[in-house]
Amino acid sequence: MSLELYKVECTVRDFLGQCMEQWSTILCHLGQRMTAAENHVRIRRGIFQGDCLSPIWFCLSLNPLSTLLEGSGRGFQLRKGGTKVTHLFYTDDLKLLTSSRFHLMELLNITSDFSNSIGMELGTDKCAILHVERGRVANSEGIDLSMPINIKTLSEAETYRYLGMSQNIGVDEAGMKQSVCDVI
Repeated sequence: MSLELYKVECTVRDFLGQCMEQWSTILCHLGQRMTAAENHVRIRRGIFQGDCLSPIWFCLSLNPLSTLLEGSGRGFQLRKGGTKVTHLFYTDDLKLLTSSRFHLMELLNITSDFSNSIGMELGTDKCAILHVERGRVANSEGIDLSMPINIKTLSEAETYRYLGMSQNIGVDEAGMKQSVCDVI
């Protein structure tokens, strides 16, 4: 479907569709196969991680969401007369930016509706709301999502991860440097 939106030649679409039907994997745990080599697990839906085309297919399939968010007329204006930024997208990380709680609800509804329409589940356990007013973290209590999803709200002391970095109003640079040093 998304390849049709980008007007990819039908023979290429057919070829890729046939390739996807062949996707399978073997389950392993601690380096040991959990199934016999001949018992491949078929991939019936979604995008197979590990296939070289999967990242681009994933990004192509989420491009319409980006268009919907931008077209909402919502977002956060960085300076007077400047462009409104509705979201930051990097592969499967999404950050929604709005000027009000009400507009946040609109962007969350757009995101939720889009996700449901393509059969994708939101990882709400990895989501958080950080309410900032005039450059300071504001009380997030009272944000009623009135949706079947539950997203935690953050206080000034809490952080969330975006692109693998702990963030609040900004990026905790000292903490990030320490975590990199701990790995090395």
